[in-house]
Amino acid sequence: MENRAISDGLHSNDGIYIDGGKLNIVASSDGIEAEKGRIMVGVGGSTSSPTVSVSTKPSAILSGGSASQIYSVLKNDNNEVLTFKSQVSFSTLLVSNRSFLVGVSYKLVNISLVADANVFNGLYLGGRFINPTGTSSFTLSAMVSNFGGSIGPGGGR
Repeated sequence: MENRAISDGLHSNDGIYIDGGKLNIVASSDGIEAEKGRIMVGVGGSTSSPTVSVSTKPSAILSGGSASQIYSVLKNDNNEVLTFKSQVSFSTLLVSNRSFLVGVSYKLVNISLVADANVFNGLYLGGRFINPTGTSSFTLSAMVSNFGGSIGPGGGR
């Protein structure tokens, strides 16, 4: 699913259940309210904190980035977790993946180009990275780990 919104990209007061598939949310306000799925990338002005009691995979909240930039989350051994191209500049990134594990370190890198990849709504599946440059490292310390960005109202209940 791809959603481009003027304010909240995906919002629900009662929670959102996503079982499989891929989401690409682009929003000027909250990228996504709640999530439960395989790969989730939300970019926007802020996010609400995912609800820990119902989250099945860890999430990371990170600071912003630039439009038209390709970002990849890698494990410290440089194995890819997920790669996406942001359509807009953003101040908050909310990301989750079925391979995220609490206690494991990851890094967010900028990518100049991804060759030989399948691209689906801004998500890159497979391929080879060209010119990755380090951005930030983080270790998931809980089901929801905040490393930057802005947390707005809602969620976290």
